[in-house]
Amino acid sequence: MVQWTISSDERREPKRAAFCKPVLLPMFLALAGCAGPLSQTEAVRIAGRSLTKFCRDRSDCRPVRFAHAQRLKDRWLIEYDSPANVFGVAVEEDGNTDVSVWDKKSGSGPR
Repeated sequence: MVQWTISSDERREPKRAAFCKPVLLPMFLALAGCAGPLSQTEAVRIAGRSLTKFCRDRSDCRPVRFAHAQRLKDRWLIEYDSPANVFGVAVEEDGNTDVSVWDKKSGSGPR
């Protein structure tokens, strides 16, 4: 006949698992919020950074002001206005951006 014995370490394991549940659940829920859709506030912040990088070597960017934000399917279009140009920054859900420039004087589209 085989006898099973339980060591003291095995008896403590359920207590450790019970302790982990209250710690891991809020952490999981917080991380799940990171995977949610991109909010307008986040999109404007990302677009502002992208436009700042874009305008570093350009003289026709300053001063720029936020014009408006528009949700288009799975991305945001954030528009900025300057005296010479209108800048459109497309912000994807994953944070990638694409900057387009419209010249006000010639009335041409994106360049």
